[in-house]
Amino acid sequence: AGYHRALRLVRVAEHSVLAVVLLILLRRLREQGFVRTLLKPMLSYIIAGSRRVPGLGRAVEGELAKEVETIEQNMLGDGDPDAVCCLPELSSSAHDVKQRIVALRAADEASAAQKHVWAGIYHSSGSELSQLQLAAIEAYHESNALYPGIFPSLRKLEAEVTAMAVSLLHGSCGLLTSGGTESIFLAVLAYREEASQRGIVDPEVICCRTAHPALDKACHYLGLRVVKLDQDCQQ
Repeated sequence: AGYHRALRLVRVAEHSVLAVVLLILLRRLREQGFVRTLLKPMLSYIIAGSRRVPGLGRAVEGELAKEVETIEQNMLGDGDPDAVCCLPELSSSAHDVKQRIVALRAADEASAAQKHVWAGIYHSSGSELSQLQLAAIEAYHESNALYPGIFPSLRKLEAEVTAMAVSLLHGSCGLLTSGGTESIFLAVLAYREEASQRGIVDPEVICCRTAHPALDKACHYLGLRVVKLDQDCQQ
């Protein structure tokens, strides 16, 4: 009697676990759809397994290389026949260089207008803000922030901008970087060093799958493991 009672308890536990798993699976299917919930993980598992099979792995690598080539073809086209890859024997005049720059930029704008692409530019070209930015660039394009003793105004502006950002985020310190990638890299470095001081020898970063790719780059360079979670489509 005791054995059968224990067996029934085990079966009830198994059914409960199975029910919970099915509920989680159904919820993901409802939120993310069949492709993201089942098809993509299954394909990833199949591809990863096939790469370890002798002979088949080479074929899979070949197909993946073809896909990468197709992506590069769509992005880069058939190459640039007008590319200047070596220093010319004869120099170009300043007028010719300016004309070339104007023509290249005009081609960019025409292409962007046709494709309606977003490229990280947050204001209209030729706006009052653009003119203000150009004035600041012109004023400081022959300066170097590495020499604050010679260019103290640059140090002042950098310190003020940093203080503004720190104030907005209610932080305690900060620094000016060259862009988002460097900012993410330095943030990961700071947390890695803090983890080391706490005695954490195998740190990891937990982030969403939609996180900036610079996070993967920083973790690769700095030796951190990345754990990616699916985003919550309800939030």
